[in-house]
Amino acid sequence: MRPLPALLLPFLALGAPSCSSPPAEKPVDPIPPSLSEEPEPAPPDLQIVREFLAQGELLQALNSLDDLRGKHKEDAKYWFLLGTTNLDFLGVRLAQGESDGLLIQSLLEDANRSFDLALQLAPEMWAALVGKAQALRLAGDFEGAWAAASAARFAAGEDGLQPQDQLECGRAGLALTIEHIQANQGSPAAAVEATAMLRTAADAGLNEATIALADLQAWQGLPEEAAATLKDALSEDPQFPLALDRLKNVRSGSTAALARDLEWVRSRRPSDGLVLWHLGDARWQEQIAARQAGDFLAAYEALDRAEECFLQARQFRPDFAKSCADWLHLVRTARGWALWEEGRPGDAAQAYHAALKSNPARLETDPSPFSLRLGIESYLGHCFSNRKF
Repeated sequence: MRPLPALLLPFLALGAPSCSSPPAEKPVDPIPPSLSEEPEPAPPDLQIVREFLAQGELLQALNSLDDLRGKHKEDAKYWFLLGTTNLDFLGVRLAQGESDGLLIQSLLEDANRSFDLALQLAPEMWAALVGKAQALRLAGDFEGAWAAASAARFAAGEDGLQPQDQLECGRAGLALTIEHIQANQGSPAAAVEATAMLRTAADAGLNEATIALADLQAWQGLPEEAAATLKDALSEDPQFPLALDRLKNVRSGSTAALARDLEWVRSRRPSDGLVLWHLGDARWQEQIAARQAGDFLAAYEALDRAEECFLQARQFRPDFAKSCADWLHLVRTARGWALWEEGRPGDAAQAYHAALKSNPARLETDPSPFSLRLGIESYLGHCFSNRKF
């Protein structure tokens, strides 16, 4: 088995926002879910192992399985259960920050060996092929993982794979696609089949499948398709932070495109304060890009829209009041700076005055860059230099 690979991420991580963020929303579960259940009930002593698993006692489950090895060495269900338990235990350890490469490799090898033994005893057990695909993918053998995933899909038939199985098989295709593209080999045929499986899983409501599908589309150079996948997900569930992060990365080259995407989501969630908050943030980023390009009309339009969004977000989500107040101060101050940059000091002074009047307590102590205090002091310096006093 080749050395364990570094985690492959299709996008760069985002930086921290420029001011306070809204309260944290629900996260995506970092622990990989278990594989499909085998179709028939387990023997009584294996059922005891399942009770340990239900209680989260994975180490006890593994110890019990080890004790039962001699009795069940000819039982495919035993080996399948041992394989899935190894993967579940690995998932918990990874979520806890496990970095022991030898332990990780040992658990993956044990899982893969268990699934192989299950398949030797019961070649029709396609769920073991799904488990094998997961174990090989995590070990970095993406060709082998995809071969197992394709075999599982064929063995299960048209409607055999459950959404969770579709997700795991699709992840194998995603990993192989990334490997090929990074090696300048182009997108493999596996990408087409993986897209279909991930879409099925996403349509069934698996958030992890939505992210994997968008990643697969983005890696293939299909940003519009990836954005559409993520927009649909956000319109269904605005409290899906990973989808928003991915959308921001897909649109990292165009602040205007991100703003348009979030306007589309807002049109379907007009009273959602979280969507409005993020739209305001997107419009803020848009005005920065517009000012840098010297397009001040676009900058003013983006600032006006950002102000509207934060005012509405505060109305629909009172718990965002502090964050929205921070943003509104920044937006109103930025309007003054845009006017100043355009060469309209008198209009800039009026904008600074409006920002100060709306929230006097937010006037900064020090004249930091692009602060309200620096804007006011800059205007006063301009007046003195032009003898306007």
